[in-house]
Amino acid sequence: MPYHDDVTRSFYQTPFKAEQPSAPHDEPGSEEEGIDDFEHQSRTVHRNVLWKHVEEHWNDETLRYGEKVMKVSNRDGGSPAFIIRDKFERTSGRKSTTFELHSPHLRKVVSELFNPYETQMSVSAGSSVIPSASDLPGDGVSQIDFKHAYYSRAFFRFQLEAARTESQGSRWRNLHEFSQCLEMICSPLDNRLCALVSKGKITYELLWCIFSPGVDLFMTCQITGAPRCVRVNRSQESIDQFGMRLFRIEAWFFTMSGRCTYNIDIPFFKGASSIDSLPVYPLDNHPQCDVMTEKLKENGLRYLSWIKIHLLEHEGIAFCADGQGGTWTQQREGRIIVDRANASSECYKASSAQWKEKDRLLCSPTVSGFCLITNSNLQFAVDHISDVVWLPSAYDCISASNPDRGQLLMLAKQHYSRNDNPILKEMPVTCGRGTRLLLHGPVGVGKTTMASTIAECCKRPLLSISVGSIGVNPTRDEDELGTIFHLAERWEAVLIVEEADILLAQSCDGTQIGAVVSMAIRKLRSFTGLSFLITSRPPSIDEKIRNIIDCVVEFQPLNMEARKKLWQRCLGQVATLHGFPDCEALTEGIVSRELNGHEIQSTVHVAYSIAGGKGDNIRLRHLEAALEMRSGSWSDYGQFRRTGDSV
Repeated sequence: MPYHDDVTRSFYQTPFKAEQPSAPHDEPGSEEEGIDDFEHQSRTVHRNVLWKHVEEHWNDETLRYGEKVMKVSNRDGGSPAFIIRDKFERTSGRKSTTFELHSPHLRKVVSELFNPYETQMSVSAGSSVIPSASDLPGDGVSQIDFKHAYYSRAFFRFQLEAARTESQGSRWRNLHEFSQCLEMICSPLDNRLCALVSKGKITYELLWCIFSPGVDLFMTCQITGAPRCVRVNRSQESIDQFGMRLFRIEAWFFTMSGRCTYNIDIPFFKGASSIDSLPVYPLDNHPQCDVMTEKLKENGLRYLSWIKIHLLEHEGIAFCADGQGGTWTQQREGRIIVDRANASSECYKASSAQWKEKDRLLCSPTVSGFCLITNSNLQFAVDHISDVVWLPSAYDCISASNPDRGQLLMLAKQHYSRNDNPILKEMPVTCGRGTRLLLHGPVGVGKTTMASTIAECCKRPLLSISVGSIGVNPTRDEDELGTIFHLAERWEAVLIVEEADILLAQSCDGTQIGAVVSMAIRKLRSFTGLSFLITSRPPSIDEKIRNIIDCVVEFQPLNMEARKKLWQRCLGQVATLHGFPDCEALTEGIVSRELNGHEIQSTVHVAYSIAGGKGDNIRLRHLEAALEMRSGSWSDYGQFRRTGDSV
């Protein structure tokens, strides 16, 4: 949940509040500007509280800094409530302003403000730990630099009003005097900053003013380009490894593991730059602030809703670490699984409704998921993810000439309704509660399409694994097979086992290969889900696996009707700049060619490329050219093989 106290953070989010100056100034400023007018403006401050303004300069004779009192508010003596201290660095002459708080009232207020944050506040004893008000000794001194005092003015005004309401005279006088001095010192800086920000500009020297702690920042993900929001924790000027100046912002956001810190650098620039041209800038300065804020909140709400297991659609860039300190990116379109059922962070144990709207902005712009196309874990942009749109009409695309398509679908639906059927639930099982179907037949006749369509009709994720390469790396193969079977069972997915010949064979050469095959058969036997074993070879089934197969379906080569339907479907999915092709006419002219499904899809793809390159719509001559290219390449291949030439 939110890390910062809401009330305290709200004060930080108002770094300045000034009226529009009569004469704008575009010159660069710094955090100590405005102190030069202190002598003139201090005459208007009440004299009820003693305070001093001192300067520290380096003394070459004593080899130490010497103190010079520039102003005392009351010459009646007594201990000052606070001291304004300007220190000029020995070499650069750069001035830094700090406020020494001697008054117990002021120290208590500052302690209440800074306890939730890690700041540059310290105790005069030298401790780097920020104490609570009760820990401060009676004669202790707290010190706050100008930067944090500038950020905290709204908080001081709030405390001043609270002291007045509660009739705390001494506390009110101390706060009133300190607030008056602070406002006078900050006034010139406010005017200059307001003049720039009103034009949407900012200078490098004034960056710290707009990046105050607690401010929400807008930026885009460097890899996916998706919008994101982070919240400022602290900021400071720094030097990179090449000695170049840069402004470093330490921000944070929420991830699956909880609160995460993120550093953002803004390189040095001269003059005034547009705020929205910076690599990161306050969300309030976005050209479409309201629209972007709602979009970020919506993305955050969706991110928080993905608890447990979710099947989703993704379209865009996905990425993962390349193992060498870099990032490997790829364009991915398809379905993914987001599985955060074991998220341990307290942030995600709460429901999304318990999150405040302003904190939903801070959710990570990416989420870890499993790509069902590549069987790999990748990072996906939340902005590129949508809910799954099921296509039950895909069932109509299965070849109607296959008499077993209805029985297979009925068998699959019966499998997933088993737990709801008391009769099936109580039936004794000898080979586990899974359903294992063997599909065999020539290449390109719709075996894999049948399995994927059944998964679509049952509204289940589809996992696919090939066992044809078993033996290349037996140890890795065993791990991958075990992982896929585990995930398929966990996600209640339909599992396709491609090239299942090696599992069906009566014997396996090699001890290691045989061990992996035996492990795969054991996993298949204990698998409780729906699985399809697919092979293009006539099955010679080993007795060990014959007993665990529930159904064997043989697929025949595509007939004329099936080819016609497939041609029309493939041609209807492609369109050039001149529109869609005449599917009926093209199909009648080419359907007599005895091609399988893979060859038909490949022919349409090549014809589309030929027609698109010529700026024409797909015509029969393009399809014939594609078929000629395909047959010509294979005849050349055969000629090379006969003559013994290398290919």
